[in-house]
Amino acid sequence: MTTTTIAESTEQQLLLLVKKALPDVSIDSLQIIKTIEQASAIGYIVQINPNSSTDETKQDESRCYFIKRVEAARYLSTKSDWPDMRRTLLYARTEARFYRQFASQCGPPSLFPNVYMADYHLSEWIPEEEDGFQPAEERMMQLYPEQLPHPQQQHGTLILEYLNDTEYLQDSPLTVSQCHMSLQAVAQLHAAASQNVELLQQAATQLSRSSFHLSMRNPKELKNIVAAWDHFAHEFAEELEAFSWSRTHLGRRVQVVAQYVSDQLSVTPNSPFATICHGDYKSMNVFLPRNTTKSAVLVDFASVGIGLGVTDVAMHLHHCLVPKDLETSEMELVRYYWKTVQDHLDASNASAYSWDVVWRQYQFAVVDYFRFFLGRFWKSATHASMHKFKDNKNVNLINRSIPAAMAFVGRVDQYLTLVEAEYAKVDESQSS
Repeated sequence: MTTTTIAESTEQQLLLLVKKALPDVSIDSLQIIKTIEQASAIGYIVQINPNSSTDETKQDESRCYFIKRVEAARYLSTKSDWPDMRRTLLYARTEARFYRQFASQCGPPSLFPNVYMADYHLSEWIPEEEDGFQPAEERMMQLYPEQLPHPQQQHGTLILEYLNDTEYLQDSPLTVSQCHMSLQAVAQLHAAASQNVELLQQAATQLSRSSFHLSMRNPKELKNIVAAWDHFAHEFAEELEAFSWSRTHLGRRVQVVAQYVSDQLSVTPNSPFATICHGDYKSMNVFLPRNTTKSAVLVDFASVGIGLGVTDVAMHLHHCLVPKDLETSEMELVRYYWKTVQDHLDASNASAYSWDVVWRQYQFAVVDYFRFFLGRFWKSATHASMHKFKDNKNVNLINRSIPAAMAFVGRVDQYLTLVEAEYAKVDESQSS
């Protein structure tokens, strides 16, 4: 009796999916080359071997593809409550919808990998018409997980072009010149969708919001953000003292202005400067071409939705640049992004999208990203955790490099002071 291993069973399952995605290719076998475990998905780099006995595929060589799977059954043991599981499944739905309905309108085809399948089956747990912006239903919280039907049948699948290492690279940190390429790519995305009201109206109901948007976060993060800063300040007291930042009270200060900052960065389809944002633009979510005459390729659109483009920029720069480069090149890089967007806008929209508007939005976005990062990650950060992640390129530099973290604190303190001054004026005018 032949025993099938878990790996063989997975390969058989993936082979069926690839055959469905590539009906015109006669495939003999499939091998998993690499498995990539993520918090909310699992990725596979697979190689297919066409059937050499079939005339139409005789000259085809073995080819590789990237498969991304989100399976509810896989996460039942780790997603302890329904809001967490729902968020994971909505990521799968959002990304599939983006590739199926929006990517073709959001920039040149070269900006995205070729897509062979973008599919999901979640309707028994999340109805197709359910708005992902709304909070999880209390009824579902009570049913999850034991009383929800058919967890094995709730899943999402992407089959994408494999961007190989000989032609593309993913890296973190990036050099300033590499950052120009990554900003040029995301600027094309933003410019293509900028103030396209019809497209943005569809995106507002079909997609998501950035993963760090205040409305997408657990309310406990903001509620406990003062304690999160106190923990961070205690753990890194010596480093903060060296920069005279130990008494900045960033937790309390951010908590006061958090909603105002979020409101300033939130948009409707009709808002000035509204566009489609990537939503999770870390440096590992862009493939940079080794041949610099080609364009960068954007991936991982699980958090894509409408917003202000600078929110992607604020996250990206703090994810991919070492402190020295960010200190010397931050404004130049934001200005480069702004000019790239302007080059793709018509004259009237370009005129309205002034440098003063962009720089203010960017400073707010940095403060907003800090609110997310402090409440989500730094509440438990330690010297040991920084050391543990120091070589993990998928982790933000400010969560694996103490110098980068200290530089971020200093920048936030500076920008937060400007935000507080504006907020005080608004509060005063509303009170009078």
